Amino acid sequence: MSAQVFAFKYGISTSILNLRRNETLLDATEFAIKHGFEHVEIVADGVHHVVYISDEEIGKIRELSHRNKISLSVHAPYYSIDLANLSERVRRFAIDEVINALHFARAISAKWITVHLGFKFYPTKVLWKRAFEKLCDSLSQILSLAEELGVIVGMELRSGYFDLGHPALLDKVLNRFDDNKYIAVVIDTAQLAGFPNLPMIDVISRFKDRIISFHVRDVNPEIGKDMLACGEGIINWHEFVDILLRLDIKKTLVFEVSDKEGALLSREYLETIVYEKLHPEIIEERESIGQQYGEAG
Repeated sequence: MSAQVFAFKYGISTSILNLRRNETLLDATEFAIKHGFEHVEIVADGVHHVVYISDEEIGKIRELSHRNKISLSVHAPYYSIDLANLSERVRRFAIDEVINALHFARAISAKWITVHLGFKFYPTKVLWKRAFEKLCDSLSQILSLAEELGVIVGMELRSGYFDLGHPALLDKVLNRFDDNKYIAVVIDTAQLAGFPNLPMIDVISRFKDRIISFHVRDVNPEIGKDMLACGEGIINWHEFVDILLRLDIKKTLVFEVSDKEGALLSREYLETIVYEKLHPEIIEERESIGQQYGEAG
């Protein structure tokens, strides 16, 4: 039986794991293999922080993913990361955490890591010029190792008021490190929805040549559940798919959703949209049949 062919390269985040059931990183990798996903992003934070991952588990992940042609990436810790912090002690901690993620990525043969840049709290907000230079210094140290290890650093788009990662800042950082091929952008669709005055096409096309991957999930302010599956929230997925097809973007779509069912539903939802766009005659035929039945009734 031949493998199913999809329009995009789909992956999963280990956010799908049920920690109450003690599911492991190997469980996520095996789920990806079983269901035809081509990529796994390991969220190296919390119970899966690199300090808790044994050498044996690292070896198994590397071997299993390689044998089944599953590519890997690592999401660096983010809860306490602030690469622009004016406190040298806090900033050193953040740099070391990202560096640990880089070494872990290298150990499992991951292609890139995803990084949150930090926050713009006081006094960073007031002394922003100084904080920006601190941010660039942090990234310079990180990128020096990234180049040595051959691992790309993807800065995640962020939309929170205090988050560092708005489009203008990502642009500024990319310009500062313009000739460095080891720095890229990760577009998070939920964060993308946080810029209501910025058309989706503008943000994606702005970083078209620097995108390394997408974190794909839905969002709905009226629903408390986090990391919704595609179609469960307010994001216009028809527009999203249309942009990817029109710009010919073939980067990995990582489903950063809250459970395994959400990853499967999200892929099916997006593939249905792709099919409708590539075969509009089928939709027209269905609508025609529906009208005929309506008239007959």
